[in-house]
Amino acid sequence: MFKRISFSVLIGVLVAILIIGIVPVIAQDDGPVTPATDEYDTEIEARNKALTYQLYEETNAGNGQFFVDLLAEDYVDHNFEGGRDAFLALYETFFTAFPDLQFEVTHVVADGDFVTVRGVQHGTNSGDFMGIPATNKEVSWTGTAIFRFNEEGKVVERWQDLDQLGLMTQLGAIPGMGGATSGG
Repeated sequence: MFKRISFSVLIGVLVAILIIGIVPVIAQDDGPVTPATDEYDTEIEARNKALTYQLYEETNAGNGQFFVDLLAEDYVDHNFEGGRDAFLALYETFFTAFPDLQFEVTHVVADGDFVTVRGVQHGTNSGDFMGIPATNKEVSWTGTAIFRFNEEGKVVERWQDLDQLGLMTQLGAIPGMGGATSGG
């Protein structure tokens, strides 16, 4: 028993020495990193971010036409087939089920012609949603979308992840998981 403890202590001390010797190298700071950009990219990114913010502001104000006008004719949605028309049908489904739907934008990041937006959607389920009868529950769920803009400032591609499990749990379509909530 004593030999086993001594060996364990020796291994522990050696690991600690290795960590203490490595941590300063890992934590070494060479100063801030400055990304290589040019003025053109910065202008395009600023325009695309402004359009993204405006998209959610207009949608929250009830102007869904802004979103329709922002989509390019050759728009591709990477979440489902059907392009622009299928996306607009989905958009309508959400606003029929949640007429007071609001988007709270928490993060917007641009990189060239891509803009990533993270946020929380809030709404009252007062209409049928994907086969689930209206619950009249106030619900919130998180989501992240990536938009790619063309040179004219139109959205040509979109990828999106939503907390569908959290949403369906709040609607009562899926049993809860011991206190898990959406919104994080």
